[in-house]
Amino acid sequence: MATRSGRGWERWSFAAVSNCGRSDPRFGGLSGLRVSADGKRFVAITDVGFWMAGALRYDAKGRLVGVADVALEPLRDAAGRALTRKRDADAEAVSEAPGGGYIVAFEGRHRLVRYRRIGGPGETLATPPELADAPVNGGIEALTTLADGRLLIITETMEVDAGSVGSGVRGWTGPAPWRPLVWPTDAGFRPTEAATLPNGDVLILERRFPLLAARLRRIGGKQLQTGGALRPEEIARFEGSLTFDNMEAMAVRRGASGETLVFLASDDNQNTFQHTLLLLFELLPTP
Repeated sequence: MATRSGRGWERWSFAAVSNCGRSDPRFGGLSGLRVSADGKRFVAITDVGFWMAGALRYDAKGRLVGVADVALEPLRDAAGRALTRKRDADAEAVSEAPGGGYIVAFEGRHRLVRYRRIGGPGETLATPPELADAPVNGGIEALTTLADGRLLIITETMEVDAGSVGSGVRGWTGPAPWRPLVWPTDAGFRPTEAATLPNGDVLILERRFPLLAARLRRIGGKQLQTGGALRPEEIARFEGSLTFDNMEAMAVRRGASGETLVFLASDDNQNTFQHTLLLLFELLPTP
């Protein structure tokens, strides 16, 4: 359990929380999430090598109450073989691919893979050469497709001292070419997911261990276009007693009335003492 810090919460309206449970032994380990434009369906990936897809359930008042019709499919290599070794199957983030399908980021054997359909073979994409130097468990954690079709990728622990810019972790926008950036870090937080907002800004979900906490920071889309020092704004923090867990996945969509809806999901680490939670918030306009 956890509490909000109060910081940034004037911009948030808590909508719902659902404990998805574990009806299938493969269920859990969520590390990436995307939600359909109408909010009816979701696609997720797990860090043990599976796709997860299903329906989102709401009550008569439109509040999220759970998931249904969940199907699991293995992530596959270029030859269509299921990924079974942890080093190959550690999927950490997913985003819509320009032109259709999905792009999945993997740790262990660091790479980006495009899938034209769930359950289909994957096509390995070019990545920044420097990514090969990432720690085994510190590669790409945050991935999103920007409004202009480029990708934003941010590593978890490829730390860099950028002098006047400050310390942070490596990231890039691209490809063709990949342009380096430094995502500023502090207070022990590290990025775990990214999602592009309807106006082109980007939300970054971050977590902290061992003092478990999560926060959301927002970066203007124009900052990612012009380069230079990034100055994200913290808009929410989870710590203490508000319902939450090891929050690792995030998705964003526009609601029927134009509101911005943010979904957060937790990774239970395949641990019976943790939970797979799906939270839904409304991001309110800046006063």
